[in-house]
Amino acid sequence: MCAGCAVVDDVAPMAPRDALRRLSPVAARMMKAWPSLSRAIDVPPAPKSLERTPLNQARQALRRFRRRMIIHTAARELGGASPLDTARRWSQFADVAVGVADRLAAEETTARYGHINTGRAILALGKHGSEELNPSSDIDIACVYGDDAAVTSDGLTAHEWHTEWARRLRGILADVDDDGFVFRVDFDLRPEGTRGPLVNSVDAFETYYERFGRMWERVALLRMRAVVDVGGVGADVVKRLRPFVFRRAFDARIIDELFGMKSRLTDVAARSLASGVDVKRGVGGIREVEFVAQSLVLLHAGRVPALRELQACPVTDLLFALEQHGLLPFRTAHELVEAYVLLRRVEHAIQLGEDRQSQVLEGSGEERQRVQDWIELSLTYASNGLKPNFDDVFAGATAAVHDAFVRHLGEARNDAPEDVRMALDLDEDDVRRQDALGRLGFADPTRASELVRVLERRRGGPFSPTQRADPRVQRFVERTLEQVSRSVDPMAALARLLDVFPGRAHPALLERLSDDRSLAALTRLLAMSAPLSRSLARLARLGRVDDTLLFALDARRPSLMGLSRLMRDDGDDDEAAVFRLWRAKQEAIFSAALPFMARVASAPDAHVASAEGTFVVEAQRRLSLVAEACVRQALRVGLRRVERRHGHPPQARFAILALGSFGGRELGFFRDLDLAFVYDGDDDAVTDGARPIPTSEWAVRLGQQILWVLTSPVAADPLYPVDTRLRPSGSQGALTTSLSRFRAYHASESALWERQALLRLRPVAGDIALGKETVHVAREVLRREVHVPIGASLADMRERMRKERGAKSGLDLKLGLGGIADIEFAVQGAQLAAAAHDPAVLVPSTRRALMRLTARGHLPQIDADVLHLGLNRLVRVRELMHIVDDLRDAVVYPGDDRVSMLALSGALGSDVSVDEAIDELRGVMAHIKEVSHVVLRRLDAVP
Repeated sequence: MCAGCAVVDDVAPMAPRDALRRLSPVAARMMKAWPSLSRAIDVPPAPKSLERTPLNQARQALRRFRRRMIIHTAARELGGASPLDTARRWSQFADVAVGVADRLAAEETTARYGHINTGRAILALGKHGSEELNPSSDIDIACVYGDDAAVTSDGLTAHEWHTEWARRLRGILADVDDDGFVFRVDFDLRPEGTRGPLVNSVDAFETYYERFGRMWERVALLRMRAVVDVGGVGADVVKRLRPFVFRRAFDARIIDELFGMKSRLTDVAARSLASGVDVKRGVGGIREVEFVAQSLVLLHAGRVPALRELQACPVTDLLFALEQHGLLPFRTAHELVEAYVLLRRVEHAIQLGEDRQSQVLEGSGEERQRVQDWIELSLTYASNGLKPNFDDVFAGATAAVHDAFVRHLGEARNDAPEDVRMALDLDEDDVRRQDALGRLGFADPTRASELVRVLERRRGGPFSPTQRADPRVQRFVERTLEQVSRSVDPMAALARLLDVFPGRAHPALLERLSDDRSLAALTRLLAMSAPLSRSLARLARLGRVDDTLLFALDARRPSLMGLSRLMRDDGDDDEAAVFRLWRAKQEAIFSAALPFMARVASAPDAHVASAEGTFVVEAQRRLSLVAEACVRQALRVGLRRVERRHGHPPQARFAILALGSFGGRELGFFRDLDLAFVYDGDDDAVTDGARPIPTSEWAVRLGQQILWVLTSPVAADPLYPVDTRLRPSGSQGALTTSLSRFRAYHASESALWERQALLRLRPVAGDIALGKETVHVAREVLRREVHVPIGASLADMRERMRKERGAKSGLDLKLGLGGIADIEFAVQGAQLAAAAHDPAVLVPSTRRALMRLTARGHLPQIDADVLHLGLNRLVRVRELMHIVDDLRDAVVYPGDDRVSMLALSGALGSDVSVDEAIDELRGVMAHIKEVSHVVLRRLDAVP
């Protein structure tokens, strides 16, 4: 199942039985003929139960199960359940049915012709492949086997044996008897279609597509997945055909070919109908949504590797992914998703009336009225009582779909929309321009019009009349306004756009920025993130927006690219060095934030328990690497400033160590750095410079200079806030600590909370050997027995932290009950308890510590899973909230505008509402609270 697919839900309301009987005649007849079927209204059929059915009873069991599926899914949809949920349920049933039929067909074929020693696979294509199957649809499948050389004991070739197997498979599923049928089976999407053999070997499959594969076949294989895979044949086929499906070269002909295919389908549909509308193939129908999504995925998958992972994903997931990768405007993606859901609801209403394989909505008559009543009832349930008008919602959906289809695949796809041109037309009167901005989606057209006029009055700016005389600039301005209007918050994006282009921008830069991905990334950033927009505006005021903007908007670049370029030491100008460092850090933060917001990761991580965790870990790793580079450079600048005056003490060493989330390489966005400074040398010795000072004072001044580099305001913004309170004796102790003092302090004075802090101690800059020695001392301390009850002490400390520093209301994702701090305390408590006899658990990363503790038997797997998945979810939401607005804590309140923004943008996952997001967080935190408390109590239990 695709990673972005929602989990099937069994709690949607059911429609009244009289409504089901009235609006689904086939369900009414079934329940009259078999009264026990009415139980299926409330009891969801479980397809997996069919796998336990004896094969000699499989034909009848599959057919009778299909009746229950019709009753249950019809009742759910009338009760407001999503048609996408219905499609997933039918796809899951089809998977199981094909699997059962495969085993029965193989058994029968073996009994008749002997055993064959080769693998085989059944590939689901079409809507079955993407788990979007209709209740009355065919299933599109292709059958493939592994080795042509194999023969049976009766002398049949592999091709002959598998041909017979495929025929039996089709009969088991599609033959009609007294119990009906299971699924109609369509083999026409196989190589060469109806002219080709019923089955093919893996090699034949690959050869055909390499030599003769056409565009429509790439579209078909985009939804391919193996539902039966014996001997790894299915996985092998999918792997071999990926280069055919996802071409690395950019081929703009894809758009023209798919537009032509769709136009021909629409013409055929129109000619075949005397009246009514083809919901699937007609203008503004389901096919147009699919073609927009599929064409853009195929067009850009070569340049965007993450799109290649979308094979066999539902069309709604494709649309969300395209928006997140900057290939489809936000509003377009969400309009298409909403329209697609409605169109599928209408399609299901048509089919679940009489179990007919039809997508035609009649223009009038009883059938039209039945479908209309079905949709209005189901939407009333789905919207908690708000009854819609069918004609209005259906016309709006098809119009939105066809508009998007023409705009992205039609002949005018490179032209700016009429409202965009009118809004920017200097010869139009203000009222008409303002009206155009309103139609484009700006919530306050008057204010939007004022902002556009301010942009136009900026001398040399891209919106100014003189600059727009250049066609490159005009194209950029039109595309920018269109992207802004279709972003998640058009008003915010337009207002922040003022600060990005305060002066003249070179036409060549604007031409490069006109690329769809760059513009979409820019508008997504401006619409969603106040802090990133502020940083971009500061760079613009400093005249460095050109290279920085292009660098920042290229999310494919690694976060450290450019750091060495901007950190190079080319003189003694310390402030210039700090500014270069600040600019490098801003670019790196952009290149970490944009893919994180868009749920893009370069590769899976072995230490991550979920796909969501991959996004979190990659962002935290990037941010930690950026911070390490900045700290190293800060040490270089600070050391240079101290040595100018005082020189260097003989044989003195200095190291910077990270603690907290920085020490665990789990640094978040806009976060403090927890640092400790350690030195080693003769305290009686003095420096060799013009103003000699003792070694201890040299170390203190060096620490102060490092803090100056990191915290001095550059462009009204410090590089990093720094917290040094985790040093020995906290804020009461010296800024820098000698190695000997560090060892003595922790040997006799350190409290439990200080030991807890040492768990994440890690050297990041300076004399690495000294840093490692310091970590070794810390590990010696951690391996000593703790003479207080660890669990109770940490629980008490955690409770004081929550009361003193946590939010008084709302969901505090960090310090609240079940928050991130609960996970950290549970993990660190388990580490402290185990360290004395198992030092291997002493790793600074919370995630790696969880895995290490579990692998070594210190933490039950079931507890670790709850904590690991909870950590990924809470950290992701917390970091996204900070990206949206870093001036507020990560506390979720009812109606929180940040959560609304994230849910609306799809950053929390496909099709997640605000209420669902908050309810899910509440449930996650409840589980974390329970498990973390159990873990801490268990630490003090007497064995």
